[in-house]
Amino acid sequence: MRSDLELEVRVLKGICNAPTYVQGYLLSSVKPDHFSTSITQSIFKRIVKLHVQTSVIPTWSDLQHDPGIRREAAAVIRENRKLKVLVSEEKAKSAFETLERLRQIRILYEIGASLEDQLEGDTPPDPLSIIASLQNDIRKASEHSGETVVTRMGRNDNADAIVQKILNSKGVVRIPTGIRTFDERNLGFPLGGVVILAANTGGGKSVLINQILHSMAMNGARTTLIPLEMDAEENITRDMSRVTGYSLDQLIDAKKRMTKAQRRDARRKYKDYRRTLRRRGGCIDVVEPGFAATIDGLLNYLDPLEYDVIGIDYVGLMDGVNGDDQWRALSNAVAYAKKWAGRTKRKTLIIFAAQLTEEGFLKQSKAMADHASNVWTWKVKEEERENNVAVIDQMKCRGGAVFPMPLKFDFSHSHFRDMTPKELEAWQVSTRPDKGGRGNTWKSGSKKRKKTEDFDENPDDSDDDNQAVKIAPRKVKRREREY
Repeated sequence: MRSDLELEVRVLKGICNAPTYVQGYLLSSVKPDHFSTSITQSIFKRIVKLHVQTSVIPTWSDLQHDPGIRREAAAVIRENRKLKVLVSEEKAKSAFETLERLRQIRILYEIGASLEDQLEGDTPPDPLSIIASLQNDIRKASEHSGETVVTRMGRNDNADAIVQKILNSKGVVRIPTGIRTFDERNLGFPLGGVVILAANTGGGKSVLINQILHSMAMNGARTTLIPLEMDAEENITRDMSRVTGYSLDQLIDAKKRMTKAQRRDARRKYKDYRRTLRRRGGCIDVVEPGFAATIDGLLNYLDPLEYDVIGIDYVGLMDGVNGDDQWRALSNAVAYAKKWAGRTKRKTLIIFAAQLTEEGFLKQSKAMADHASNVWTWKVKEEERENNVAVIDQMKCRGGAVFPMPLKFDFSHSHFRDMTPKELEAWQVSTRPDKGGRGNTWKSGSKKRKKTEDFDENPDDSDDDNQAVKIAPRKVKRREREY
């Protein structure tokens, strides 16, 4: 038996009508390839999409009348109105395990059919090529989070396609961050990679990850933010402060602190901003998970939505990363994300916000940086707040140039920005060491300030060549726009 359509429908109905804890388990565990037909796959993808758009899981009866459901799928839903719902987590786990075994069996049948075709074909079989293909397929059957790809140079060479991609500027896709200082030299963050943005408490890590996701969406990317500390209203309030020019102090109590004209102006500006996002083909979803937010649960849930960029704020708040071995759990979570993001068939960019210690190191797990393609760290303390300047230290920039980036910040409007040449020159003068080289800083017309703490850390990274890689960005299919 390769499939069990009744069980697949029971799982789908369970996602819609089961108790909340069963819905959360199934949503975070099941993937499209657990369903054997295009109809059941389409129902699953529609449920997930509606959940993201409305924050509500549709009931089974509501799903039947949903205009986004295919006619054949609506017939399946209607025919199974009386099918029993999975009411316990034990039954849900048993159903999932059965679907997983059936998925593996289907892959094994495909392996057998492919092997027979290769052995009985007109051309003599190449054992090494067949064995490599078998190893790849078997790994796919046992672990559906990714697949192994072997690229060979030399005998039985298969690297020509990659060489052509590189020479035709169709290699690694990089999405601009919106930070001009970085993008001009490194073109952006690479799809298929993991990025860590780490700051001390109050340093604006949520501000920067949100701003970068919105900038990428403005370039046509499909992005999502998983806020594990704030809800959608808090995030949109920050967005509005950046877009409309009204401060957070005004927006958190708009009815009392803003006039009717100001509220009308803010509504118009933010509506225009969202209209521009639609016109450019991008989007940003704020997803508040209603299930255990483990790294595998989050990514499995988001998988059918096919995002280009996923932002998680922040990594230390995920489920499963606490305990005595927190450093190991955090490192493993980032390693899992890196593998998931680099899948051959659909590469994704994953951005984590992370906590920085007062000494300037990644909290609990410096090992996280080993799995990241880019790591930005910065601190905002009293001295930084005097000038409203944070120096972003690129701990790591695989395949790109590494350099410090002083950025102006305005937390009352949830914004980081590049410095103008005049601002940069003034800041450099104000922070210049004295002639004795003791590292003291001074400001024109004022007394000397305290010594600026040195928090830069630039460990050697043998994978980095410290050169910008100039690769043409990918076009967005829907509107033929570039990232």
